Amino acid sequence: RQLDFAPGRTSVAIHLRRGDLPRGSDRATGDAYYVRLLHAIREVEPEADIHVWSSTAGVHQQAA
Repeated sequence: RQLDFAPGRTSVAIHLRRGDLPRGSDRATGDAYYVRLLHAIREVEPEADIHVWSSTAGVHQQAA
């Protein structure tokens, strides 16, 4: 699927690695890290067009 970014705005794309790691894996970066990162980005680029995605295929149930 193609990402569509807003023209004229800073584009940020973050892929959270989740799909191939079991829940609770110590190899996964915690959500709090990404929340802090996004807050820091917003401080510098408040109008940034931010896209965050992950894959949970084969490991976790699909979200409703």
